[in-house]
Parts: sequence; structure tokens; C-alpha cells
Amino acid sequence: MKKNNPFLILLTCNLLFFTHTAFADTVSFTIDNDVFANKDGGYTNGTRIAWLGNELRNKDLNKSDDSYGSFMQATAEGLPFFSLDKQKNHNAGMSVYHMIVTPEDTSSSEPLYNDIPYSGSLLTSFFFFEWDKKDYHEYSFDIGLVGPLSRAEQIQKISHKIFPGNEPQGWDRI
Repeated sequence: MKKNNPFLILLTCNLLFFTHTAFADTVSFTIDNDVFANKDGGYTNGTRIAWLGNELRNKDLNKSDDSYGSFMQATAEGLPFFSLDKQKNHNAGMSVYHMIVTPEDTSSSEPLYNDIPYSGSLLTSFFFFEWDKKDYHEYSFDIGLVGPLSRAEQIQKISHKIFPGNEPQGWDRI
């Protein structure tokens, strides 16, 4: 029996959701990498792609122009512990974020007990905003993978081939 790959499942779900982004108000891409500081260690890399949909102009849940936003609004309305104010403005979005953290000394293959460990995370965030002139609220739900399933080791090693640097030696310890 073939074992399911959580990384590929999460990636496939993200691709399906992001097919809607071509029609979005705002799509943003952010990359943070310590290659810009010419060093490795600590917060090593962060990459994020985000989509923010159009404002939901119609206060009637079933008549909105934005299907994802309508879905998020209906989901929020269905939760028993709060209700949305239909007099306020609303919109929805989502993002995928990958983060890599490494110890300061990436050349050591021995455990570094006085430093942070090698780690990675891959998160998908679904969010819904509600605001007016006085208040602003964000409701979000995050789901993701941490550790080896995030593929942080492979991504860091690929980036070190593109941007020459020392090969990180400690990933095999985790």
C-alpha cells in the first residue's frame, strides 16, 4: 500500500485554491533570505505568496460576486461563537508560507545544544477581514506541516546551489 505524502497533498490543495488568484484584487509575493546579509543562521528563509480577494460589496451572503469570499463569509457566519456585522465591510484571502530556521553554525555536523535547531514549516492560512471606520477584525485558520515534511532541508540545499554558500551539515541530525 502506497503511503500518502502530506507535502504533496498540501501543495495540491494550495494549487487548487490559488487557481482563483488570477482574478484577485491583490496578489503578493515575499521572500526573506539571509543570503542578502551574506550569512546563514537563525531565521534563514521565508517565502510567502498571498491573495486578497475583492471587497464583498453585497451584504447578502448568497449574492456576492466573490465565490471564495462568499464561502469564507458563510463559514464564519456558521460558527456558533460569533456573528459578523453585515453593516461592516468584508473581504477574504489566503496565503502559503514556508519558513526555514537554522543554527548559527551550519558547518557543524554535531548537535549544537546552545543554539536553535534546524526546523521548517509550511503553512496555509485562510483569512477573513471585517472592518469599518472604528474597528478592524481578522479571523484566520492555519493548517500546515512542520519538520521534515515541510521539505525545508531540500529547499535550503537547492538555494545553496543557486546562491553559493556553505552546505548546511546538521539536517541529518533531526
